[in-house]
Amino acid sequence: MLTIAIYGLRSFGQTGMTLSASVFVAKNVVERRGAALGLLTAVGGSAVAITPLIASRLIPQFGWRPTWVIAGSTVIVLGLVTSTQMVRLRLEHPNPLDENGATIEEETTAPRHLRRNGFLVVTAGYATTGFVSTALAFHQIAVLGERGISATAAAGNFVPQSLAAAIVALVVGRLVDRVPGRIVIPFNMVVLATAVGSVSFVDSNLGAVAFGIALGSAASAMAASEGTLLARWIGTENLGTWRGRMTSVMVVSTAVAPFAFTLIADLAGSFSNAARLVVLMPVSVALIALVTPLPTAAMSRGVEPTPER
Repeated sequence: MLTIAIYGLRSFGQTGMTLSASVFVAKNVVERRGAALGLLTAVGGSAVAITPLIASRLIPQFGWRPTWVIAGSTVIVLGLVTSTQMVRLRLEHPNPLDENGATIEEETTAPRHLRRNGFLVVTAGYATTGFVSTALAFHQIAVLGERGISATAAAGNFVPQSLAAAIVALVVGRLVDRVPGRIVIPFNMVVLATAVGSVSFVDSNLGAVAFGIALGSAASAMAASEGTLLARWIGTENLGTWRGRMTSVMVVSTAVAPFAFTLIADLAGSFSNAARLVVLMPVSVALIALVTPLPTAAMSRGVEPTPER
């Protein structure tokens, strides 16, 4: 039963709802899409940070079984309210191009190979971020323990890390609307490499908090920008299909990350050394993203296709 419960939460909650929500926003918000997806990421990240705190108060009072019922009921109520509001808004504000209120479909004029390049670059950045952030989060106590940080102090990183991630998501979402897509993935990878590399300089509880904030910010920056980049480079007509494929790759990368990081640590001699080696992953993705031909902003607006170099 525990396996079934976790499978359901992972498949239809953490993965399915995140995928559905981001695709819905990307397909229905054309202006300031990055800001909207950044807000979505920030709200989702905040919920992740707040829910354990709420549950830790409810379980001593009511027990874990009633707490599960309360959490499940909350999901049902919020889901019904949200879906009802979406239907109402679609009826009140129909698509002027379609009497049935269908979603506006944007199709890029970029050649197929450039759209494929864009998908691969975003997927590489998203999967790398998922792998690195999951590996370090899973082994955070061990990694920081090698730096002389207690398990309690290491575990206390979660809240400031999540709050910083929410703020970064809002900022990055707005920036993605204003900057060339070419520089977004390299920027995110540099932030991630910096966050991972900073673990070598942690020597106090304050340094541990700074490391956690940097790592959470790096993951949040990628999460807040990938949806906008996919919509910009491959269009929104088949966005759900493309993003579903990308999410599948990311889920696999996060699933193997803790075990793979353990193997790297065994070979490198310590988790700190493993973190230094893992820095090569985001650096490599950044370099690949810089040299790969990608669609331009003009292609997303239906202008003549010339690759972004």
